[in-house]
Amino acid sequence: MTSGAWPGLLGARKEELRHHGAGPHKADDAVATYLGAEQDLGRLRSETDLTAAAGLLLGACSQYAFLSHMSLSGDRDDDEAADQSPATSSSNSPNEVACWRLDSNMAG
Repeated sequence: MTSGAWPGLLGARKEELRHHGAGPHKADDAVATYLGAEQDLGRLRSETDLTAAAGLLLGACSQYAFLSHMSLSGDRDDDEAADQSPATSSSNSPNEVACWRLDSNMAG
């Protein structure tokens, strides 16, 4: 489907999300807020662009999740992936741990 397939559908959806104070930007806002708290504690430089950092982190996590679930070779089902989570495995990279924590926190 192209963006012009149903005229006005995207605009109506955006307006509905805006009306309810929802939308995909909420994840970025939550991560930026968290990074702001870390910045206040002196763990991030004061000149850090929190919005950009949040977008970069979420983009990397989204890419990691997409590739890990959509790869053709070595596919893992969700149960196996859960068994390999950082909570149960010590062989994960820092990126895997960060993305898993972010995903877990955003889900609940």
